[in-house]
Amino acid sequence: MEFTDSEIVGMDDSNPRQFQKLVVEFLCGEKTCQELTDVELGQLRIIATRARNKGLDLAQFNELLLLLNQHRVGEGFFRYFFGKGKVKLKTVKNGIAKFRGFAMLCYGNIRYPFKQLMAASMSEIDAALRPYSTPEKVMRQEYESRPDVALEVARIDRDKTWYVGNISKRAAERESARLREIGDEGTEIPTRLTEDELEFVGERLQAVGKDIASTERTALLNTDVYLTWDHMDVYVATSMRNRWEFEETHDFISKVMSNRNLRRLKLRYFDPTQSQCANPMDKGLMEGLMLKRALCTIYMAQEYDTLGKDCELAATLAQRKPVIAYVPRIDVARHTKRIRGYHLDYFRKRYLFHLSEARLSEGECSKALGRIDKDYRNILGTFFREYEEYRGSQPFSLYHEKDEQFKDNLDSFSLVCALISTAERYAFDERAGTLKTTHPLALQVHLETGVANGVLVVRSAAECAKVLEGVLLNQLRFVIEREGNGSGPLVMRERTTRSRFRVVTNNEKLTNSFWNYYLGY
Repeated sequence: MEFTDSEIVGMDDSNPRQFQKLVVEFLCGEKTCQELTDVELGQLRIIATRARNKGLDLAQFNELLLLLNQHRVGEGFFRYFFGKGKVKLKTVKNGIAKFRGFAMLCYGNIRYPFKQLMAASMSEIDAALRPYSTPEKVMRQEYESRPDVALEVARIDRDKTWYVGNISKRAAERESARLREIGDEGTEIPTRLTEDELEFVGERLQAVGKDIASTERTALLNTDVYLTWDHMDVYVATSMRNRWEFEETHDFISKVMSNRNLRRLKLRYFDPTQSQCANPMDKGLMEGLMLKRALCTIYMAQEYDTLGKDCELAATLAQRKPVIAYVPRIDVARHTKRIRGYHLDYFRKRYLFHLSEARLSEGECSKALGRIDKDYRNILGTFFREYEEYRGSQPFSLYHEKDEQFKDNLDSFSLVCALISTAERYAFDERAGTLKTTHPLALQVHLETGVANGVLVVRSAAECAKVLEGVLLNQLRFVIEREGNGSGPLVMRERTTRSRFRVVTNNEKLTNSFWNYYLGY
């Protein structure tokens, strides 16, 4: 772990009152500094000069603490955070930043850990700060020396992953029932489907039914395999209701876990596109076990929030475990090409979603859409109406070939793809900003210690892999700073993502009430 404290970096070493604040407030965690006499300021200036030029040993550092009416520290504390022998002022400042970083990670404030650790031995301090105190080299060796698993998961192909979803299965059953109704009741055959086409749909539905049954058997066996593994490092929290969501999740997990550095660690991870349970009760228990065992969770912020994955995010943070929230960064040109092959229903759902959020008529998104085509509202509205008419006469979403014909015959479809992609870009940018700043789930309190834990927001699979490696190997780098132009809460931000990882409030009444009550329950 590496910590940089922006307030400490900006301090004036030659100012004795700044030196006093460094020790009293930043190290000892006092709310304010006592007023010093001119004599005491002079003595403090002498010690600061000594620290800058010659350095301070443990005895001299304790004299400084007593001069400032603070508790002395033991040899273990001094050596763990500052070093052995005499240490110069720069080393002292770095050591205080290191202490504050670990204090925020493990305790959620500064004053309490100083009082707890000031007389502790090095081994006691190291134990108190675990797992964050374990060196990267040790962590890496533990992962790389693991034996291979006895049982491997049988991989389900990308284009069949959606068969493990209950909603997808019900969609196939619903379309089979609709086909039977057409034949049994003599319902007028839809004008765009001939009898031969209806026969083709029936054969397609039968084939899909067989694929679903086969895929379900594989997914159930995979769940049994997950339950046998002696480690579970990463849990992936996601919501998948539509085919494209299963495929996007499959692609994302594959990209992250194929990272060369992560492959060396022999990670065990739960992939929801490869697993299924016999009933919802078993699924809830199994996923609860995975969440409890996993070292961290990757939360996929997809098209919408759901109770399930949001609960999984909160449950992870409440265990003081890291959550990496993946919010895709949309490249409009690439996304436009990608979604051209998405299921036709994708465009209807995303159009209605953006319409309900007023994204198509307000703000920067609407301006960007207008730059693509001034008549974008009419273009999207016409597409929606034509889609509804088409789907009314061709109600089988599994008849992909017919859907592709509809796309090809729609002159404006490429433009629709570009408009939807642009709206997606703004939607996901907004979600990333919300998770970093205002989302109520983005900060959760560890149930045992009261430490406030934040979410690490990443925008690509490559960034996710890098941050995941940092989480697992204690490689993360943090910046400690004050929000609100120096007057707000003390925040620890992860350097790569600029996400809040820990927060310490500066509300004195809240602080006093929180720590008086929290640990008593």
